Amino acid sequence: MAVKGVGRQNDVSPADRAELERIVAATSSQVRTAQRAQIVFAVARGLTGAEISAAVGCSS
Repeated sequence: MAVKGVGRQNDVSPADRAELERIVAATSSQVRTAQRAQIVFAVARGLTGAEISAAVGCSS
């Protein structure tokens, strides 16, 4: 059951986490790709859409 304002936490495998961290850290990554990786991390932490957009700097 979804509760408004509460994010749903998702697990990210160690391999996926390593790849996402590489993308975020790489200076050669395109901005949109790095933002998407940051969004995946935020979803994995259980942040809400509003929290994610504030943290990543994109619209919800």
